[in-house]
Amino acid sequence: MDVHSDSFTACGDHETCEDYALHSASRIAVSDGCSGSQYSDVVARLLAHTAVRSPLLPDLDPWSPTQVVEHIVLPARVLGLEALDATLLLATYGGEDIKVGIHGDGIAYWVYADGTVEYRSVEYANSRPFYPYYHIGQWNKYVDLQGTVDCRSTIMGKLRPDGGVDETKLVLQLCDESFRERIPFEDNITFVGIASDGLNSFVHKVTGNVMPLAQVIRAVTAIKSIKGCFLQRRMRAQLKAWSADWYHYDDLGIACFAIDHE
Repeated sequence: MDVHSDSFTACGDHETCEDYALHSASRIAVSDGCSGSQYSDVVARLLAHTAVRSPLLPDLDPWSPTQVVEHIVLPARVLGLEALDATLLLATYGGEDIKVGIHGDGIAYWVYADGTVEYRSVEYANSRPFYPYYHIGQWNKYVDLQGTVDCRSTIMGKLRPDGGVDETKLVLQLCDESFRERIPFEDNITFVGIASDGLNSFVHKVTGNVMPLAQVIRAVTAIKSIKGCFLQRRMRAQLKAWSADWYHYDDLGIACFAIDHE
């Protein structure tokens, strides 16, 4: 069995691209800086590079964002506290599985050999995610901003090979509980990906309707070859195909593992 990885970042209509995606042989990361917070784009890059490439984190736990945040919080504070307004999505490849963690908002998906796709989209009330740095002594500050602790929701979706879609939305979840998933290889998984909420930001130029997330995920997972920059090829081709009818207003970061079981 071979595991390949790739990542892709695309800018929307922001002056500075706040999203950033990065990959290595065993780790993938996506971070989305808040467009209203100055220098959050810098912190997004710091988070991703620290998670994927730092020699100080030989045993990265994708379910715990604090070990990454603690390494960058001091240099990031030089830019101002609001610069830490950035999400962190992580996935790591081990011997028997891939573990995924979403800290803040964002999307995770995995594809089975029979073509079934499962996905999870984590959202927060008032478009105000529980950023990873809130985990290090800033919990009360976040609750004061939101006015409640139950402000997270998760859309659980499944794309069936026959084209059907099943979706369930879980609401009023605790704000500080990150999404965590263990995806074993024995389930015959072919792809595991993570993406910022920019994956859910395609708007039709005529009707103004937002493209359903299920439609977006079905398209970006239609990967024919996992050689080389497989995800970059798929994303560039799909964005070009959509560009005539659809406008993508948000930045987008996406990263993916591809599993070859042969």
